[in-house]
Amino acid sequence: MPFSPIILWTDALIYLFVAIVLFFIGYVRHHEHLLTPWKRVGHSASGMSALTFLIFFLVIGLLDTVHFRPVLDHKTNDGGKIYSVEVLSLLDIVVTPLRTHVEKTYSAPLASHLYAKETIELPDGRQVRDFARLEYGGAHLQNPETEHISDIAWRCVTGLAYGLLVWGMLVACLCMLLARRNQKSFQHNLSAIWRRTTEIPWYAILITLLILLMIIGCVSHWQRIITFWAPIKLVRISCISHLKHPRCAGHRHLNHTDHVTVRVAAGDYGGLFQRLDR
Repeated sequence: MPFSPIILWTDALIYLFVAIVLFFIGYVRHHEHLLTPWKRVGHSASGMSALTFLIFFLVIGLLDTVHFRPVLDHKTNDGGKIYSVEVLSLLDIVVTPLRTHVEKTYSAPLASHLYAKETIELPDGRQVRDFARLEYGGAHLQNPETEHISDIAWRCVTGLAYGLLVWGMLVACLCMLLARRNQKSFQHNLSAIWRRTTEIPWYAILITLLILLMIIGCVSHWQRIITFWAPIKLVRISCISHLKHPRCAGHRHLNHTDHVTVRVAAGDYGGLFQRLDR
């Protein structure tokens, strides 16, 4: 195999927790008095919106519980494989820039220059104290002073368009599945969703998915993707108390703005849930 599976004790606890939850779901499904309250949650727009948002973070958490050691290009004298001493997770692979694109020091979100001044040697040999360019953030810009804002705006628009496209495909797939299940036309199911006449509040679920996908599409086109994924991983750690390997030192470049971003997003979704349930 191109990797060596590793199960940390914290991963084992998560797997045990997932098994207990699956067992509880199976138990509840066979007991009507326990199933009735959960059915009310399933018919609640705010409940299903919150569940959609929660599943999004649970998927991120589960991706970070599948650990392995990748194989190296070198081999032993007898031709055997050599595995890296660094333990990675599937989340580390998905967000590789978060792990590999590490700057010298802190910087503002979406910035193109370092936060602190350092000595820079000019082409003519002179040395000055100034804010140096980031190695990765905005490295594609020839003139950040004039191109920075327009580049961010263009990446936002492109990302929002991609998110909207993926969301439209999900809506189409959902309507086709409902059409096959209910033996009704595609247009009828689409109309029922937007009129909020379905038993499951698909309208609320799809609106929540639209917001999530557009945010993901938007930030995935920003050069400084680390400023979004780092807080997500931090929230996941806080939620499930997952003690990480010391390798997490590579994720230390967080600032006050990152934490505020997560808190504001959570507050916005809280307000959204209340509106959808009205």
